[in-house]
Amino acid sequence: MTISSVANGRLINANRRFLDYYGFSKQDVVGKDGEELDFWADPEDRKNYSEALQRHSGVRDYPIRMRWPDGGMDYFRFSTDTIILDGIAAFLTVGRRVTDEVAAKQALNDSEELFRLLLEAAPVPLFITADGVHKFANNLACNILGRRQEQLIGQPTTVSYANQEDRDDILSTLEREGEIRDFNGQFKRIDGSTFWAEVSATKVIYQGRPANLIGMHDVTERRALEEALRLSEARFQDFAEIGSDWLWEMNADLRYIYFSDRLEELTGILPDRSLGRTRQQAVRGNEEDKAWRQHLDDLENQRPFRDFRYTYTRDDDRILHWSVSGKPVYDDNGEFQSYRGTGTYLTAEVVAQERAANFQQRFVTAVEQMPVAFALYDQDDCLVHFNERYGKLNNFNTELAVLGATFESILRANVASGFVKSTGDDPEVWIKERLERHRNPSEPLELSFGEAT
Repeated sequence: MTISSVANGRLINANRRFLDYYGFSKQDVVGKDGEELDFWADPEDRKNYSEALQRHSGVRDYPIRMRWPDGGMDYFRFSTDTIILDGIAAFLTVGRRVTDEVAAKQALNDSEELFRLLLEAAPVPLFITADGVHKFANNLACNILGRRQEQLIGQPTTVSYANQEDRDDILSTLEREGEIRDFNGQFKRIDGSTFWAEVSATKVIYQGRPANLIGMHDVTERRALEEALRLSEARFQDFAEIGSDWLWEMNADLRYIYFSDRLEELTGILPDRSLGRTRQQAVRGNEEDKAWRQHLDDLENQRPFRDFRYTYTRDDDRILHWSVSGKPVYDDNGEFQSYRGTGTYLTAEVVAQERAANFQQRFVTAVEQMPVAFALYDQDDCLVHFNERYGKLNNFNTELAVLGATFESILRANVASGFVKSTGDDPEVWIKERLERHRNPSEPLELSFGEAT
């Protein structure tokens, strides 16, 4: 927290947390502005922030990038109010570090983008429907129905079914069991022609709402020949959000006597609910928990503390996450008077981190459950991930199936073992052609496999 002059931007005062963060003494900063102290990671941020203060006389949760003491960069959100201090107009600024929050949000965005790319890159037609409407379809899905994206997205799902009884059966099974596998039905294209397809579907969350993920495979020729082999299609799942902070004070009896207005704004909890109570009484902490016992001991012994994290369950059973930091206050005679500190609202950050981790796990699960062989190779053509079907397709064993193996080494091992039977008279020529097809894919490639020796 800092106090700076409205007239020239120079610091008038700064709290201990600010000074500790930068490794300064108060004498180092008082009378200097942020530019002189080299706080700003980007001069443009300083210019925009100053203009916002001039326009509005204050800001709330303004995003700022600040330079670390070691030259790195941290993300903050500044809240600034104009105050009068000893007859001088000044800015009171409270900064909240949100670097972890920004990283969690970026991870969530990356996961959501990966989910979308996985759907688009899947080698089968995939749809997402909700409320009886097509919400998403990859290119293969559009092709199988003979429609462009704009002719399908937003259209009712009834336009895709030759027999509406099939649609009703799929929806009722999904509602009853949560998923459907290998359903054979007749569908229609935009030109009126029909085809038989095998459909698998599961319930997912898409754009924050319940939806159905549907995979489709054209089985028209297969039905005409033998009506036998059943294929399973894919599953996938969900997404998230973020947080802020306030001031608090306790008296010598460790009972709350003050909360800033931001507590109610951020958490929906009225300050009056906790005033006059100890922290333990206010949040009903678990005294069997080691961290709680340590925190209560810190309070009883007037020790400063930082970033004590805990949860609070509201009357509506919603669980909130936050952290508190505080320092004891003594009078001139060394008598303990109170605790003063800050609270940071972490609920959105915790939820975002949990959802990002869950989404990553769901991505791995989805790949493993795909009804086709799936593998990822990095820019150096080294294997970084594969599902069980891909391992079986390539005759992987414990020696070969090591992440980091190149596509060429896997290919040569399968040729050498005799597992690949379609190499022709000159295996080396075939390997070179196969590598070229791998690096520059075009048409589907059919291979013949046998028993490895």
